[in-house]
Amino acid sequence: CWAFPGSRRFQGPLQRRADVLGRPGLAGLQASATTAAETGVGVAVLTEKTLRIRENPALRQMRGMQKAVPLVVLTKDTARLGQDRQRGLFQALQGFRKALQSRGSGCVVLRQKEDGSLVALDGRPAAFSGVETERLLLSLPQEGVEVGEEAFKGLFPGADVRSDTYDDLGGVLRVCKGANTFKEFQKALKYAVSGIIKQPNDLEDEAVIPPLPDALQGSLQVDMTFDEFAKKMEWDAVSVERTKPLFGAWRQEVRGDVPLDEEGAWTILRTLFRDGESGLLQSYLMPGLERTAATPEGLDIDAALVKRLLGSSGSTGAMVKGEIAYRMLIPFVECGVLSPVSLLTARARTKSWNIQRPLNPVEVDAAKRHLWHMHLQLGQAPLALPSAMASSTSQDAFEFKFWQHNGAIVRYAEALPDDLSEDKPTLVLVHGFGASSDQWRHQFNFFKTDYRVLALDLPGFGQSEKPSVTYNQYMWRDSVVDFCLDVANADRTPVVIAGNSIGGCIAAAAA
Repeated sequence: CWAFPGSRRFQGPLQRRADVLGRPGLAGLQASATTAAETGVGVAVLTEKTLRIRENPALRQMRGMQKAVPLVVLTKDTARLGQDRQRGLFQALQGFRKALQSRGSGCVVLRQKEDGSLVALDGRPAAFSGVETERLLLSLPQEGVEVGEEAFKGLFPGADVRSDTYDDLGGVLRVCKGANTFKEFQKALKYAVSGIIKQPNDLEDEAVIPPLPDALQGSLQVDMTFDEFAKKMEWDAVSVERTKPLFGAWRQEVRGDVPLDEEGAWTILRTLFRDGESGLLQSYLMPGLERTAATPEGLDIDAALVKRLLGSSGSTGAMVKGEIAYRMLIPFVECGVLSPVSLLTARARTKSWNIQRPLNPVEVDAAKRHLWHMHLQLGQAPLALPSAMASSTSQDAFEFKFWQHNGAIVRYAEALPDDLSEDKPTLVLVHGFGASSDQWRHQFNFFKTDYRVLALDLPGFGQSEKPSVTYNQYMWRDSVVDFCLDVANADRTPVVIAGNSIGGCIAAAAA
């Protein structure tokens, strides 16, 4: 399948198409068919990032099985999401369960405790000894679950377990590996997506998803209120006070009757495709502003900003192009009910809809930007680092990591203190306007003697994602506050915030 060995640019179409499907070439296709024929039960391990039917590689691997267990593991990270996002996650889980039930299947839900162990929602140790099978295929995500393979195998005592992994994005980013500029990345991405569009949407066929094993029929369902669910998840015990999410689909008052699940995501997409951003504005954002303004606590800073931008005219021209679509669609991506790949392919796959087909669809632009920063996060663009940082003599003093805020991927640098035996406070450095965390490259060695040092690229700067939203000091302040909670653990350890130029103003506001 390789025209010229060693060169990523000359992969043959069979190899690339196999990558897009999430299978390792022709041998992988044959092996998958053999495994499916030999195995009676498949277990698709899902997380809060994959609560959907469409574009779900784990469910696709269940084809050919006699029985299948969609096993949803809610990771310990969900405890720190904040109540708005936790309510959204609960809706996404409910919608996913109902979608599976309508196809004759269902799902089993486990939660991950702070120590990493897996338990049932009621706190009992997780085990499925009632699933009678000699051969079982375990489909695990390549990343996102910090639980060993043996722990999942232990859930099915007595079974001969084979394991496989899947890529949440169906291998799309593997096709783009080595692209060091956004232009190169877009070119490779276009090739990858063309292969997906030609594949049938077979997961919408009810016969594709096998039923649950008899021993699990009707068990471990999630028929309860959010308060009951939050109590079982023990979210109240470790939850922290978070900033409000962007004024958009995260807010119930904006969505109205549209649930934050896969069905709701495609309802929003249908409105966008037929009526454009103006349709989303008139159907959701404007009514949402009226509802929030009716309550004293409803009109927070971001909602007030949107209201001021729109004024009395309600025109989309008052906001950045693509901002309304971003505010309404990205929460569904964050909830795992809508894949970024679906945003790239949705218009091509909904030809029966009477929809607009602009030259540069706003949802495609948002998906490309997001996937590009996922590409950077995976380290697949080795030459994309700024030259100033790459040539720095203090490069070994820190390492780059990534974090997500309001759907946008944020890069940050971290330097651990020299003496790890003592608990040291954390120092968060905020750069100035037009700069990035590179601004602090000469300070890491100095400060890491007494601190754990963190420096982030504010959203819109450096190697952080640049979503199509209206930027202001409040947005940057909230990103620093949530960064301190999520990354610096400000609710458990002392944190000092320092900034330069406008970063000083943001640091003071965040503190």
